[in-house]
Amino acid sequence: MKHYLLTTILRLAVVTIALGVPSAFANQRDTHIPGVFIGYTTTKDETHFTLGVEYTYKFDDHWGMGAVYEETENMHHGDGIQVAVASLFYYPVHDLKFGVGIGHEKFGGQDPHSERVYRLSVAYDIHVAKIEVEPLFAIDLVDGQADYVLGIGLAWPFE
Repeated sequence: MKHYLLTTILRLAVVTIALGVPSAFANQRDTHIPGVFIGYTTTKDETHFTLGVEYTYKFDDHWGMGAVYEETENMHHGDGIQVAVASLFYYPVHDLKFGVGIGHEKFGGQDPHSERVYRLSVAYDIHVAKIEVEPLFAIDLVDGQADYVLGIGLAWPFE
């Protein structure tokens, strides 16, 4: 999974550089938003605790790009899954965020394998001092099945 995570982060960096979006183009708000995610992932027959790390780069008031890595240890009948996704975000209003992404989901256990995952997400940033509290809902589409992710992100934005 480390290979997929590094590949996703590398692709994100290359696209960001290729778009030529320097920090000067971004608004006066913070542009780098690293954080952690705590929540639950639900499939058709299981719900388990999920923990992850995330990063978003905001190009301007309306667009951003990011990556997320999540682990759900007991999912898939105890085998565990790891998800790495790169997403494009649209902010139609100040703190409301819609995302669409693509990545990989790795299954552990006796038959380890990975599959492509497509993610649709919505989140809302609540500012508390210098921290963003972000309720998030996402749908991961994997091999014709929908997994639902619900939780809270905590982020520490900076310029």
